[in-house]
Amino acid sequence: MADPSPLPDREWLGRALAISDFVSDREFRSRGLYAEVCRPLHVRAVLKLFLPTDAGSGASLVFSTTRRCFIESDRLTLQRILLHLVQLRRNANARQTYAALMASAAAAQARLQRLTPSERVVLARAAAGDTNFVIAKALFISPGTVRKHLEHIYAKLEIHNRTEATAIYTKGLSQITMPTSNGPALRSEDGCAIGQLRTLDAVAAWSQDVATAPVLSGTPRRFGVR
Repeated sequence: MADPSPLPDREWLGRALAISDFVSDREFRSRGLYAEVCRPLHVRAVLKLFLPTDAGSGASLVFSTTRRCFIESDRLTLQRILLHLVQLRRNANARQTYAALMASAAAAQARLQRLTPSERVVLARAAAGDTNFVIAKALFISPGTVRKHLEHIYAKLEIHNRTEATAIYTKGLSQITMPTSNGPALRSEDGCAIGQLRTLDAVAAWSQDVATAPVLSGTPRRFGVR
């Protein structure tokens, strides 16, 4: 199993190295590793393959055998499959990262559900970088009303400022831009892939709130995506 650890020597990357490359068999048997781990398991030789990595720490695969030593063909076999092992490790890391991102995005989206449609409209524009004045002008409301909406947004999302609100909005938006599966994409009648929304499609989906949101002040106003 791949095991992250500081790299003892960068020249070891991509190489299969046995304990016998560094110490004699007699010295190996005199050490605590052999007495406490290897001997009870009848392990007579240990080989370690250091996988290439871009990070400051490496990953390695450890092999053991009950034979007296590993032979050259064992090392050659590992060299032949080295690139495949590297790709397997990258795939595993990608799955972990994807799962973490999905969990974070789902949590953010759940928090965004606390907001009213009107508050989501204001948050979307604030996240896009609009000032209170610009938001007020675009939505035909007063800057004071915008401030009040932002206060409600901060309270509901349990945050304190615009930066935190933008971060949550962005994470929540990413939830609907991710593919829904790794299999073949389902397609609608017009040939578009379902479940693989591009960012603009996602923005349009969220922007439906703009068209359906209630008037934010007492006077009838019009809404639209600008």
